[in-house]
Amino acid sequence: MRREAGLTLRGTRYGRHRWYLGDVRADGLDRHCQHVWMSPEDGILSLFPLPGTDIFQFQASIPAEDEHPAEPSLELYRRIFADRAGVPGVALHDAGWAALYRISVCMARAVLDDSTARPHMVMRAAEEGDGARAQRHLTDDFTTGLTIAYLGSALSHRGSGPSRRVDAGDRAPDTRYVDSAGRPVRLFDVFRGPQWTLLAFGATGIRSTGSLHVHPVDDPGGEVRRAYDVTDDELVLVRPDGYVAGRGLAALDVWRRAHDVALAAQA
Repeated sequence: MRREAGLTLRGTRYGRHRWYLGDVRADGLDRHCQHVWMSPEDGILSLFPLPGTDIFQFQASIPAEDEHPAEPSLELYRRIFADRAGVPGVALHDAGWAALYRISVCMARAVLDDSTARPHMVMRAAEEGDGARAQRHLTDDFTTGLTIAYLGSALSHRGSGPSRRVDAGDRAPDTRYVDSAGRPVRLFDVFRGPQWTLLAFGATGIRSTGSLHVHPVDDPGGEVRRAYDVTDDELVLVRPDGYVAGRGLAALDVWRRAHDVALAAQA
């Protein structure tokens, strides 16, 4: 269709965002949940149970400084699992296929039959090795590319103030802390679900409503303030996909636009 319409795709290749991907079987690993290990040095390792099968999808990020990554193979995946997870009693075997891929995001603008110009995005993987089926997994894996930011998205608002360590379009950091009542809190648990989450540092008159959940940050130890580069009373809005929509009251305009679109679609 793209070729017949004469559309040219323009985009970006995320050369630093490379992954090992494959289907494996794993003895000794619970199939009732996805298993994820993260580290600053190696990035992400994930084993996801594919529904209706006895297969796990293996995903492992490749460190940016590794300019010549090894060829994907079952033996390599075993070494990666041993190094990054170190879980005893787990055996990987029967790798149906393995691939190394890079992510590209391409955009084209088309005029549809309602005469409205809309962007169309294609996400593709430049594969190496025996990876003929890696393409079908790309959307899920693109979501797990936690270091890819969406700085120019219409669902982000970056103000004119000084840049922060965590700003609009960045992945919202996970942080564990203990509130003043002694209760452990993890932000990824707070973000879980289809709602927008407004992190409120300090007093705010904004209340949760509809798809907007207001989470007052009761953080005596300051872990969340440090993670989000907050030095004063402030608001940080996190989208349902786990990315920061913006900071301050102006960021709520992003939620309002998305809320209005959702209401219009339901009408």
